[in-house]
Amino acid sequence: MSEYFEALKFLREEISRFAKMSPPEWKELSLEDHLSTIPHPKGRGSITCGSAALSRLRKAADLAISKEKYSGRIAVDNLFRILKDNVSERFIRQGLPFNQSSADKLFSDSLKSAAKAIRSTTHFIPCLISDDKGPEEFNMGKIRFRRRQTCLDELRPQFEQYQSELLAKDGKDHCLLDDALKYYQSFDWIAELTIDNADPKASREIATNTVEMAINFLHILLGATHSQHLRVRGPSHNVDRCGSFEVSDGKVCDVEIKIFWMHRSLVSRRSDYDSLSEGVG
Repeated sequence: MSEYFEALKFLREEISRFAKMSPPEWKELSLEDHLSTIPHPKGRGSITCGSAALSRLRKAADLAISKEKYSGRIAVDNLFRILKDNVSERFIRQGLPFNQSSADKLFSDSLKSAAKAIRSTTHFIPCLISDDKGPEEFNMGKIRFRRRQTCLDELRPQFEQYQSELLAKDGKDHCLLDDALKYYQSFDWIAELTIDNADPKASREIATNTVEMAINFLHILLGATHSQHLRVRGPSHNVDRCGSFEVSDGKVCDVEIKIFWMHRSLVSRRSDYDSLSEGVG
């Protein structure tokens, strides 16, 4: 018997076992078991199957991807979600026969459904590299690194179209893109990379890993002294505010606020931060 059939068989057995539990037995379950469910076939609520069953189903999903032409192109989470929906629909709502053939077909059809999300996607990944004056862009393999503002200015028509379409659809402004762009404004460079033939989640992971490898290469090339500030994404660090206070003789004193600006020079040996301190005695 295939791993697909065995995984689904164990899932069915666990669903039946949990359904027969008494209230005291339910109280003894771990939070992980309580939260491990598949969708209810009527679309309301969920059916508990336990963490062990979902773990085995996820491993079977990972195996299915690795055996097919979709290896590395479909995120296991996406196939896993589709599998749970199809199990609920076919074997519970429709009551289809459960056997080796139907189990293999469920995985095959689920893979085809997941493959519909495969597309070509261009990713724009913010990076901290350098605020030195120099070229506006450079390339490392298929990765195009550009100064942040140059890249965002070029994309402005797409941003405006996105906002106008949302406004026409919902009749109101959306701030999600604005918030995302504020985050990008705290970085000095943007890495642009197109990934072909992958679903959105797998594509994003491939792109991020690729850019991180490029930044790691720069770390090696430049050495630790000049490149310790280099990174991909992460916290916004344009300005960092820190505060402190002391207590002496029962009174608060030496209240201090420090505002840090991070320098990102590849050539200077100055301190990573310049700071301005504001104190109240």
